[in-house]
Amino acid sequence: MGKEIKLIAFDLDGVLINIKSSWQYIHDYVGSSTIVKRGRGIKLYSEGKISYQEWVDIDVQAMLIAKPTLSIHDIEEAFSKVKLEPSAKFVTKVLKNLGYKLAIVSAGIEQLAKRVANELGIDIVRANPLQFSKDGRLIGGIAMVEPLAKDKVIKDIAKQLGIELSEVAYIGDSEWDLSALKVVGLPIVLNCSKCLEQLDNAILINCLWEVLPIILRHRRNPR
Repeated sequence: MGKEIKLIAFDLDGVLINIKSSWQYIHDYVGSSTIVKRGRGIKLYSEGKISYQEWVDIDVQAMLIAKPTLSIHDIEEAFSKVKLEPSAKFVTKVLKNLGYKLAIVSAGIEQLAKRVANELGIDIVRANPLQFSKDGRLIGGIAMVEPLAKDKVIKDIAKQLGIELSEVAYIGDSEWDLSALKVVGLPIVLNCSKCLEQLDNAILINCLWEVLPIILRHRRNPR
């Protein structure tokens, strides 16, 4: 057994909530899915031809083409319909009661990540905020958590908390989470058997509540 886990970080989309991408969810909501596909942001970013900030800009521009008046009210209304994964409240409540630090580290949209964090009592949130004008109109987005570089965010949080990476668990559900999963002491993969091909010591789970017995097995002394 390695070091005892002190920080448990969750991806957001597909892990704590019932949608796979908060970005795609907004595109579907405002009708910009076809437009954003023409921008080829995901392909260009994956091939290293554009930065993540440039990809975010492509996404936001597509939203504004579809709905030029898109506002913070629209975004909040859309995200209000997103539901938590059924066991998310139970799992996070148990972990908090046991004394673990909890975090959301996601390349999704910060406005949704913060709403979920508030509902679950998670104090640490790292995601990508949308920007709005003084009158509430969407004007941009800030690339704070890069999909292919989540490890940098995990390292930063660990440093701030004064803990080692071997004392961190991360729960992810896709190949976008590999950079984070590769650096933590306890990588947990939700429904992504393909991810295991690129990880040495990851644990595969089929539903979120399975996190609990795994964490408890790595627990040495009651807090």
